[in-house]
Amino acid sequence: MSNINRWQFKFLLDLFPLWLAMRGRYNFCHMARWGKYKEYTYRENFSRSFDWLRMNIVLAKQSL
Repeated sequence: MSNINRWQFKFLLDLFPLWLAMRGRYNFCHMARWGKYKEYTYRENFSRSFDWLRMNIVLAKQSL
């Protein structure tokens, strides 16, 4: 996806392994505990728009 900013790319690279490693509830407080960013950073990045459908389509095309 060429329209992803550098901060989004870096954030997503840290987010996906975090989701796999976390136990319990998936909320910003727990993400801050398990991840490398503060709770405020997770809240701010999730409040911004992101085209998840397009990302899933691109990933499916690459892997299938």
